[in-house]
Amino acid sequence: MNPPAHLFVDISAHGFGHLAQAAPVLDALTGRLPDLRLTIRSGLPTDKLQARISARFSHLQESSDFGYVMHDAVSLDLDATAQAYRRQHARWDELVERDARLFSGLQPDLVFSDVAYLPLAGAARAGIPSVAMCSLNWAELFAHFFSSEDWAATIHRQMLDAYQSAECFLRVTPGMAMADLPRLRPVGPIAARGSDCRQALRAQLG
Repeated sequence: MNPPAHLFVDISAHGFGHLAQAAPVLDALTGRLPDLRLTIRSGLPTDKLQARISARFSHLQESSDFGYVMHDAVSLDLDATAQAYRRQHARWDELVERDARLFSGLQPDLVFSDVAYLPLAGAARAGIPSVAMCSLNWAELFAHFFSSEDWAATIHRQMLDAYQSAECFLRVTPGMAMADLPRLRPVGPIAARGSDCRQALRAQLG
């Protein structure tokens, strides 16, 4: 008997929106493949993941991206973000190699990312297929804010190369244009199904 398929999932901890997109997909997958083995890497707390994802999973509680450094829920700290990207990409090859070793050890059948690009680069180096999914990507946002900086071109190229190494990028609707990603596949909106609680609401409201 063949062992169950193993999916490695990387969910960005930049807010809860990435989890909100990924969780319904994972629940649909495990509904069709009940023996699917899930390993999830995310900086989000385990209980937050469990509240959204009904399937059992192993959790590696660490982040492989930071997205943007924030002053608050809606305000970007662009200076701190620029410094963070420059620090990360000064070690880019080391970080890619670390992920490649991780995947070589875990041997997932597929790496699925919403929406960090580092695991895509690591998967490519390890010879493991990958898929990205999100309504946005960090490379396009990086270009929007930093393309005029003399240090940005190399970092942007590494980001794009990582995203382009995926078998496809599932762009959730509504989403960014992502013209730089030739393997783009638009998909419809993703959301968890709600439950009919009209009677309970009426009872509470009188």
